[in-house]
Amino acid sequence: MKLFLLLSTLGVILAYEDLILTPEQEEILFSDSPQTRNVLTSASKKWPGGIVYYKFASSIPQDRRNLFKSSINSIQQSTCLRFVEGGPSIRYFVQITDNDNGCYSYLGYLKQGGQRLNLQRNGCWYKYIIIHEMLHAVGVVHQHQTPDRDKYVKILYENITPQYKYAFDKYKSSTVTDFGIGYDYYSIMHYNYADFSKNGKPTIQKVYPDGSPYFGSFNDMSQKDILKLRKMYNCK
Repeated sequence: MKLFLLLSTLGVILAYEDLILTPEQEEILFSDSPQTRNVLTSASKKWPGGIVYYKFASSIPQDRRNLFKSSINSIQQSTCLRFVEGGPSIRYFVQITDNDNGCYSYLGYLKQGGQRLNLQRNGCWYKYIIIHEMLHAVGVVHQHQTPDRDKYVKILYENITPQYKYAFDKYKSSTVTDFGIGYDYYSIMHYNYADFSKNGKPTIQKVYPDGSPYFGSFNDMSQKDILKLRKMYNCK
């Protein structure tokens, strides 16, 4: 997916691969800093009470609604977050759409009506992608873009498709945190080793090899993902 501009009730917004940022968020998130983090620190970006309302576009069939619900239930089972399908009276919610323009979500609680989480009809309706995008919606950013990621991974820019190099920018540490839990090669929020490769060669390598070139998860959240989310939402 390319970096692109969208027009919405929020004004012009920027889409970083699968993560949509408002201009203010883009300004806040990116700068140099020495710390490692991948959860938003701003309390205003957390869903109040840990309750996330969502609504489906009318175009989404029942079987996919069921898949979505069962996928996000995995987050509920491991944290204190609760996902509730909203009725007409709910003003602030995640609008689940299935337009044919990629898998993406806004970042955190925006308090701006229906903030979109899109899962295109072909290619996005998998449990791990649904969880990944919903974690963006609750305030979690990509693991491989943490400020001190260079201590844990090497970005091989020579192998990255030029128009996608933006997807490897690093975040500003004063606006995101990992609560001291640390970097996670197997976070569901981590890019895989050859994502955006122009030649089939790796774009990310581990500084501390563990016998596998792979990153991320094609199933569910890692234990560190769960711990960070529980810390973020003050789960007991």
